Amino acid sequence: MNQNIKSIAPKAAPTTAVHIDELHLDLKGYDPTTAQAAMPLLGPALANALHGAPQPPTINAAQSLANTLATQLASRIQGGSQ
Repeated sequence: MNQNIKSIAPKAAPTTAVHIDELHLDLKGYDPTTAQAAMPLLGPALANALHGAPQPPTINAAQSLANTLATQLASRIQGGSQ
């Protein structure tokens, strides 16, 4: 999975706010309906991942995808490996 974070500009301390201007996700191989359903779930899942809060329960494929993407993005935003 290829994630390209084009621009990340913290508005405040990195642990309190992150502003993402643009995010390009390569979701080839995922069902388009699942990928589309995961996008509104990504914001809350990313907020949880950045704050170390538990992810929402994985109740369907869309939530599972959102949780996975959020965990990977949070790691990259916080300076972890790809």
